[in-house]
Amino acid sequence: MKTLTRSLAALFFSLFLLACTDEERAVWPAVELSFSPAINASTRALEGVYPADEPFEVWAFALPEGKHWNTDAAAAATLAAGSSVEFNGEEWVPVPAVEWPRENNLTCFAVAPGGIASGFSLGDGVMIEDFDATSGIHPMFAGPVADCTAYNTQGCIALPFVHALSKVEFCVRSVSDSTIIVKSLTVDGVKYKGCFASLPFPHWEPDDEAMRVEFCGEPVVAGRVAKSVGVQMLMGQRIDSKVVLLVDVIDKKGDIVELGRRIEVPVFVDLWSAGKYNRYVLNLTASSAYPDSEVLKRFDV
Repeated sequence: MKTLTRSLAALFFSLFLLACTDEERAVWPAVELSFSPAINASTRALEGVYPADEPFEVWAFALPEGKHWNTDAAAAATLAAGSSVEFNGEEWVPVPAVEWPRENNLTCFAVAPGGIASGFSLGDGVMIEDFDATSGIHPMFAGPVADCTAYNTQGCIALPFVHALSKVEFCVRSVSDSTIIVKSLTVDGVKYKGCFASLPFPHWEPDDEAMRVEFCGEPVVAGRVAKSVGVQMLMGQRIDSKVVLLVDVIDKKGDIVELGRRIEVPVFVDLWSAGKYNRYVLNLTASSAYPDSEVLKRFDV
C-alpha cells in the first residue's frame, strides 16, 4: 500500500511540476532519498536480483541545477558519505534518512556488501583496501550514477551494481579418440590480495602474494562439446603463468593408458579485468592441451 501511495504521489507531483514556475520550484520541500539496486543485467551469476538481506553503502553528492558531475564534481556538497542503505520491507533507504533538496542534482556511488569499503575520493571513487579474494566475499560497486534530478527519479535512484572481481571459467573439449577424464586443472601464480578503486576505471592493484588456483571440483569427462571444468571469482590482474591438467587416459578398447597423466599449457597470458567474465576452452589430446582461441569469450560478469 505504501508503494502504491508513493506512486500516486509521484504522479500528482509530476502533474503539479508542469504547472509550476521556476520561482515556485525553489521553495519545494526536500524529498526523502531512496534507491532501487539491481545487479548488472548481463550478469551470469545472480540473475540481476539484488538480495534484500544485504545492506550496501552509498555516497551521494549534490550540485545546484545546471551544474554537472563531469565538470563540477569538486564543488559538490556531500549528502551521504558511506551511509548504510537497508531494505525496510518496501524500499531501500539510507539509515539514518537523507533528505534530497529538490533543486539539486544528485550523483551517487555505492559498494556492496556494507562494511567492505575503505573510503571514497574524487580521483579513485569507491576504494577497497587490503582485500583477500579467498575470503568468499564478492564485492560489487555502482556509479557514478550522475546528475539525477528529483523530478526524473521521484527521489528513488537506480543503482546498477557490477561485480568487482573477474569471473574465470575453464572448459575442455576432446579432440582425441581416447577417453580423457580431467581430474585437476590448476593455474599457478594467481594474486589474491590487493586494493580496488572504481575510478578512473574499475581496477585492482594486486600485492605480490600469489597462489595456485584449482578449478576442477570433480572429475570431468571431456567430450566433443566443450564442458565446464570449473569457475572461480578472482582478483583482476595480468596473468602470466601456465595451466596444468591431471587426466586419466583410456583407449578405445576401454583399457587404461595412464592414470594421472600431467598435461601443461606452458604459456598462459591474459588480462583479467574487474567485472569481466573470461571463458577459456582447452582442446585435449591424449598427451597435449591447447587453447581454442575462437571460443575465448569476454562478457560483463
